[in-house]
Amino acid sequence: MTQLKNDFQITLQSSNGILLVRIVGFLTAEKYKTCWTQVVELMERQPILKMLIDMSESQVVAPENQQWLQTHYFPRLLKLPYFERLRVARVVSKGIFGQVSLANIEKGWQERTLLTTKNKAEDFNSLEDAERWLASQEN
Repeated sequence: MTQLKNDFQITLQSSNGILLVRIVGFLTAEKYKTCWTQVVELMERQPILKMLIDMSESQVVAPENQQWLQTHYFPRLLKLPYFERLRVARVVSKGIFGQVSLANIEKGWQERTLLTTKNKAEDFNSLEDAERWLASQEN
């Protein structure tokens, strides 16, 4: 994989249709918004039913970025006509601050969707486990 530092990488894997989003280090607000805007724009252009978010090397997500997800990214994601069939595997950060950030984002997601969505998302400690789970999911 490409060496990244304080950056992101978005790859649509043609072999299995998985959208891989890799975040390394700390992303500025501008980079964070660019990353997730590119993700949702790609998903609006074509159905993507499986997403793997690799945050294993990410750091804390700034509160302003967490808020931006709630007000901009999540509403667009929820409007996707295939949203309920989307499966998301997240490889969690090894750092405690990244883990706390993910917990805050997840709490906001649950509040926004009021636990009514059928979308499945699971957290993993390794890329291999996340890939295995996605491969086992039917859409």
